Amino acid sequence: MSSQIMFYLKGLTMKNSFYFDSPSTTKRRNSTRIIFLLVLLLILISYIAIPQVINSAPIAAVENSTTQVVKVIPLPDLNKIKMAQQQVESEQEVAHLLHQQHLDPLAKYIEINRLNEAKTPYVEQVKMELAQRCSQVENHYQSMKTDRVTLKNLKQGYGYACPVVVERLTKTLTK
Repeated sequence: MSSQIMFYLKGLTMKNSFYFDSPSTTKRRNSTRIIFLLVLLLILISYIAIPQVINSAPIAAVENSTTQVVKVIPLPDLNKIKMAQQQVESEQEVAHLLHQQHLDPLAKYIEINRLNEAKTPYVEQVKMELAQRCSQVENHYQSMKTDRVTLKNLKQGYGYACPVVVERLTKTLTK
């Protein structure tokens, strides 16, 4: 009797074991796995496709719950935003330059940005301010006595920012 029980128990364990399934049970499990993987793949594809649909037309609000009217708000033009930010930064930079008393930073700004078309109006504004300040320097030094120290100070202080004025004053003062 014990051998019959052992055989019966072995049969139960073999039937319940995954490794000893009948071919029909294996096919059924494989087809279930394939169906499960297909469903999982469809879910994954839908999660990938949904954000593209949502991002293509942003939804602002649903007005009436019975009619389901949806307003679409266009996205702002990022280039316009970037240009506006650059304009504000350029205006702040020029304002900072114009509020200082040294002339070399003005000349450096002109030199660096002279070919930048986006900063052309700012470069022109700085050029006008530099020309005005160089004219003031010229008027100031023309009224002074001429000596070597004065010429040295003129060349060291304004040689980079106002080279034309320095050259003109040097010729005038050395005569």
